[in-house]
Amino acid sequence: MLTTISAIGGLLGLVISILLLAWQTKELARQTRINRVSLGDGVRRDIAAHWGNFYSALLEYPGLRAYFYSGKYCAEESCEWSRVSTVAEMLADKLEARLIPPDLSAADSEPEWVSFCLEMLHSSPALVELLHRHPNWWPRLGRLAEVLPGGLDRAAVYRSHIA
Repeated sequence: MLTTISAIGGLLGLVISILLLAWQTKELARQTRINRVSLGDGVRRDIAAHWGNFYSALLEYPGLRAYFYSGKYCAEESCEWSRVSTVAEMLADKLEARLIPPDLSAADSEPEWVSFCLEMLHSSPALVELLHRHPNWWPRLGRLAEVLPGGLDRAAVYRSHIA
């Protein structure tokens, strides 16, 4: 009789422990989702706040816009080169930062953001040239550029049209 009561008590304790563990696991998963969304929102706010630098440069020097949105190439010998390359670095920083969290692959990025990055890479020889010169500085953006026809080799094509 005593062994039966002990066995039932032990079994009851085991069931309660398993239920408590299941509840803790569920709460941990919920909290992890909340933290991930919160972190993502914080990163988005930070990036949005810093886009002002890029757009301020375009407002201050309206001629730069064509290098980023209209496919205009800037030769290194041009007097605009240093300004264009600096703004391209600012743009690459912004695009790379939001592409993905460091522990995920490019496929896990928001599809709209990947689309925007691809469009910027397509329309900006300055950005492609920068990634061609410094592939390790913006690795995720560089990998994304390889998806486009010609990949980063397009930088050489742009240069050959100017020469």
